[in-house]
Amino acid sequence: MTKPWRRSADWPSIGVILFATLLIGGIWGAVELLSRRGEQHRIEDAKRVNANLARVMEEHAARSFEYVDEILTAIARRASVEGEALDLPYVFREIEINSKIIINLVITDATGLVVKGSHGMQSISLADREHIAVHLARDTGKVFVGKPVQGRINRQWSLVMSRRINRPDGSLQGVVAAAVDPFYFTDFFKEIDLGPGGSVGVAGFDGVIRARLDDSGGYIAVNVSGSALFNQASTIAVGAMIATSRADGVTRVFAHRRVRGYPMYVAIGTDLGWELAEAKGHTRTYRVVGGVVSVLIALFALGLIWLERRARREKELVADKDRLGHLVEERTAALKSRQEALEKANAELEVLNLDYLGEKEAALKANRAKSDFLSNMSHELRTPLNAIIGFSQLLATEEKIDDEHRHFSELILGSGKHLLELVDEVLDLTKIEAGKLVLNREAVSCAAVIADCAAMIGPLAESRGIAVVVDEIGDAAVKADRMRFAQIVINLLSNAIKYNRDKGRVTVEVGRAADERWRIAVKDTGKGIDRAGLAELFKPFNRLGAEKTNIEGTGIGLALVS
Repeated sequence: MTKPWRRSADWPSIGVILFATLLIGGIWGAVELLSRRGEQHRIEDAKRVNANLARVMEEHAARSFEYVDEILTAIARRASVEGEALDLPYVFREIEINSKIIINLVITDATGLVVKGSHGMQSISLADREHIAVHLARDTGKVFVGKPVQGRINRQWSLVMSRRINRPDGSLQGVVAAAVDPFYFTDFFKEIDLGPGGSVGVAGFDGVIRARLDDSGGYIAVNVSGSALFNQASTIAVGAMIATSRADGVTRVFAHRRVRGYPMYVAIGTDLGWELAEAKGHTRTYRVVGGVVSVLIALFALGLIWLERRARREKELVADKDRLGHLVEERTAALKSRQEALEKANAELEVLNLDYLGEKEAALKANRAKSDFLSNMSHELRTPLNAIIGFSQLLATEEKIDDEHRHFSELILGSGKHLLELVDEVLDLTKIEAGKLVLNREAVSCAAVIADCAAMIGPLAESRGIAVVVDEIGDAAVKADRMRFAQIVINLLSNAIKYNRDKGRVTVEVGRAADERWRIAVKDTGKGIDRAGLAELFKPFNRLGAEKTNIEGTGIGLALVS
């Protein structure tokens, strides 16, 4: 069935649509690019500002920790020297300790029992407190910054820093601890506008917040280990990132910095939505403008398409009749041309087929003539050869002849046998090519056939000092013509010996192959065959250059094997 005539594609309209689409796409691409760049620049600015604030916060925290550590070090030395005579309240007033940082000081004995206090002494045991127990266990030689704890007497939260007190002989005397106001670190930023949702905090590498301040107020002792901010801050000294706070679930732009000399980090965060508010306002403006421009471009493109189609439709109505007439004439002429070409090709094919049949018949006749000739010649040669072999055997056994004539008779006998083997192989080859070779299939033991063949070929191998080794075969059996199977093995073994080196080795291996067959491999230590000769290996009468040597052979054995 012929296909209906179709009008060509509306390329002008397609072009206008593609141009308008690309233009609108470019506008919206620019809108999104400007929006993303604006947001990215705002985020980078926020990270930079927060990083500067984090640097200030880190310096403030480091100096505060160092100040407290200096106080603890000084008191620990005096306690080591003065012992029970140390007046801790007097020392607290004497060195004018900043009470905005340090709330109070206590000294415990070697068991963790409080023995002195800067604001009075309460005889209670603090041995279970982390900041005391760490020094009772061993001498770290460092100040310890503990987690925020609630006082057992005043119930006030504090961040405790402690140092071990050693006697002059180095043994444990006790621990001095300072209760630090945790919000001293965050109150430093109360006057700085971090915007709604902003936060500032100090946390340890153990994941516990020491002090934190945001819109809801200040809080401490929240575990944020495993959060994205903690993972990054505990890995690198200085960094910035966008993360959702585990403390309150708000997504912020964070900048963090490791506190110099202490296992702490400070973090400054501003609310991501607040940071991007201005950029999102610009994005809305860009999108409104992009939408208006897109609508105008679309209306203009539709107008152009309508005008172009109207003009083209008028021209098409005039040209349709002529176009249809030309199309019918062209298709009629093409059909006629194809029919003539097909008829010509059929005629040429018939001629070629006749030539092929003639050549095939001639080749078959020549092959049959060759096979008949070889068969007749082989039969004609067998009778005189048998006579020559018989008389040679009689002559070799004659006692009256001398050694020279006996040697000549043995040469005649060997040559006759070799020629008879050649005739037998030619007969087998002609039978195979003519498809007349009859096989008597029966169950044959591989071990028995290979053992018989190895025994038959043994004298030839012994004459050259070649060892014939047959691997363990087991009960391998095949269904084959026993005589032809033995003929194949003998051909392979004789070739392995003839083309081997003196005192070499021939190995026969039998193993299971695919699809329940047995694989028989005959290996020798001869020089082998190059790759170029492998393609010619099984062609009749082709000895691969061995005919130029003194090695006996006809070049038929492997052809029969294949």
